[in-house]
Amino acid sequence: MSQASVKIPYAERQGQMVHVSQVERGLDCDCVCPVCKERVLARKGEEVRHHFAHHRRGHCSPETVLHQVGKKLLRRRCRKHLRKGLSLPIQWDCPHCPDTHDGNLLKVARRVEMEKKLEGCRPDVTLFDGNGAPVAILEVVVSHDPDENVLEYCDANDVTLVCFRVDTGRDLLAFEVESPLRPDHVDLCLRPQCDRCGNALSPATLYMLDISCWRCGFQMKAAVARAGGRLVGPEAFTESQAEMARGLGAVLRVNYSSRSGDRYLANTCPTCGSFIGAPYLRYYSRRIRGMGGHEAGGICLSCAEKSAPSPGKTGEDNGGAGEPDPA
Repeated sequence: MSQASVKIPYAERQGQMVHVSQVERGLDCDCVCPVCKERVLARKGEEVRHHFAHHRRGHCSPETVLHQVGKKLLRRRCRKHLRKGLSLPIQWDCPHCPDTHDGNLLKVARRVEMEKKLEGCRPDVTLFDGNGAPVAILEVVVSHDPDENVLEYCDANDVTLVCFRVDTGRDLLAFEVESPLRPDHVDLCLRPQCDRCGNALSPATLYMLDISCWRCGFQMKAAVARAGGRLVGPEAFTESQAEMARGLGAVLRVNYSSRSGDRYLANTCPTCGSFIGAPYLRYYSRRIRGMGGHEAGGICLSCAEKSAPSPGKTGEDNGGAGEPDPA
């Protein structure tokens, strides 16, 4: 990043950040550099985008100026909304699930500070709740990722990290005019999380199929769920989902499959005890197209993959109450 390639549209006047459009041309702007505090002039020509420049050759790098201006504008935006009791909408692509989340950056915040020293780190901007506890750290990222100490602090104290990437002077305008703010990274997922592994749950729809038992021909109900575009069997159901399926007529029991050597919850024939294992549910996937389902909370696809029985080898199950042959 060269000095000439970055046009900074903000400077400092009487301790406040001002945009180049708000001041007179040249030295009449009465502004200083927000980093070195040397005088700057407002260049407002016809061909080059309006910006500030040092009156005399300065030694401030554009990265440093972008970073300093960015965090001051961000602090000012937060303080303005807090003072007026307004929400500050943000929108971000979740790093933990496929969703784009919408939220209020100041939902629990009551105070904002810049470069406030915390345990082992000094973040760009910190939001505090009514009890004075940090609830979010806002980092302006120009040429370097947030300091490792900031990342460790967020992990250790369950503080949300919010990062805004700033590459040009135009990116700074987002802190003043963009609504919602669109940070480049927010280490927070608004989906419910799995109690076992902590991953985000995928919304699940429960379907009830009318099928014939492969062994005795009894007309039975079979439960299957679709989550995250995948078909999931009862082995991945939560207790509440299993109870819902039972309430809708399915018989779910823990069965042993000699094919895979696994024990897992499966749709079971109430007459002969034979069961339909997860590897065979895909044969019924077409039946749920256009079929009405039941909202069933969420399913962790990571745990579902781990709990899915292995294919195993073809063979009969002990006791004659097992799964059908794939053929």
